[in-house]
Amino acid sequence: MLLSLVLIAVVAAAVLLLRPGTAVGAGARSGKSARALALAKEALIARAVADANRPGSLPCPDADGDGSADLFAGNQCPSYVGRLPWRTLGLPAPRDDLGDVPWYALAPGLRDNMAAEPINSDSPAQLTLDGAGNIAAVVFSAGPPLAGQGGRPGNAAADWLDGANADGDFNFQACPRPLGNRTECETAAGVRTAFNDRAIAISRAELMRAVEARVAGEVRNCLRDYAAANGGRHPWAADMSVSAEGLYHDNEGTLAGRLPATLGATRASSAETMSETWPPGCPAAADNGWLDRNWRQHIFVAVAQDFRPADPTLVANPPLCGACLTLTPRPGTPTQSAVVMVAGAALAGQSRVSVGDRSLFANYLEGVNATPAGGTFLDQPPSGAFNDVVVAR
Repeated sequence: MLLSLVLIAVVAAAVLLLRPGTAVGAGARSGKSARALALAKEALIARAVADANRPGSLPCPDADGDGSADLFAGNQCPSYVGRLPWRTLGLPAPRDDLGDVPWYALAPGLRDNMAAEPINSDSPAQLTLDGAGNIAAVVFSAGPPLAGQGGRPGNAAADWLDGANADGDFNFQACPRPLGNRTECETAAGVRTAFNDRAIAISRAELMRAVEARVAGEVRNCLRDYAAANGGRHPWAADMSVSAEGLYHDNEGTLAGRLPATLGATRASSAETMSETWPPGCPAAADNGWLDRNWRQHIFVAVAQDFRPADPTLVANPPLCGACLTLTPRPGTPTQSAVVMVAGAALAGQSRVSVGDRSLFANYLEGVNATPAGGTFLDQPPSGAFNDVVVAR
């Protein structure tokens, strides 16, 4: 249901709006190709966001032209370049101005298979487009056939895609200076070459930013539902050092740390009036598949002092917001009982390799978010120095 609703919204948005500057390529082709590429891009991102088992993953390309993602050969896609699997995405077949379904290349590290896990903000995206790396997927609109492309209709990539786009590696190209004859491109060096593919990229950053927002929203809902059933109070967080080793039990007195899976310390410190389990359906629960396998190392929570675990029969019920958390810059926003932060990909200077690395907030979070004991948190657009996704309870 979630996937269907997301895709319906995406299809409607993409049909009505083509964001400028997202598509590059050859020829003075009509807006129909641009709309097909934009629709494909938005549908793929929506699929990654809504996936119930591996948020952030993408389907295999369609190598036989039936509209469905190919089944895995072992634990690999049979091909990482093929047509857009529009049936799998729940779309009507998108068509470019020549009436053809777009082509699609996928970074192997993001395929929807357990062998590719963990899939999260740090997952490798092996594709490049015009030398730019960390590309999760590329969608192409093939132009009219060039010399040697006589196999249309057919399923061979070389009969549709040109140059580097059909050579079997993970480095792709678009045309920086399309020419009006629909068959040639002028390279950045001023060389005319036979090339007319139009291409649009999905970067790892924009794909994962959308998925991180989904993850943060689900965790916020877990905190909300837990508090609603437990006198307005939140559980203790998991200790950073212990959770760095993969143990996600809550720790008494820990107001900021990773999202806990088990809540025994919360129950014990509340005179057993608070639950030791998350609400039904909450992905924060122990042994949840997608969160435990892929995302829990990247999820952090901070709880306000007044909303810490306690026996609600002995303290204010519901608790008072006398010492709550502040989320900036949000003028006029009330102070918060809890904050959820999902870390983006490691930035320059951040290491997440060793247990010691993973024990430090600063290797995941930026600015004041890396010092959560201060009670002030930052929510701002991503940049080269900040990529946290932050939501308040």
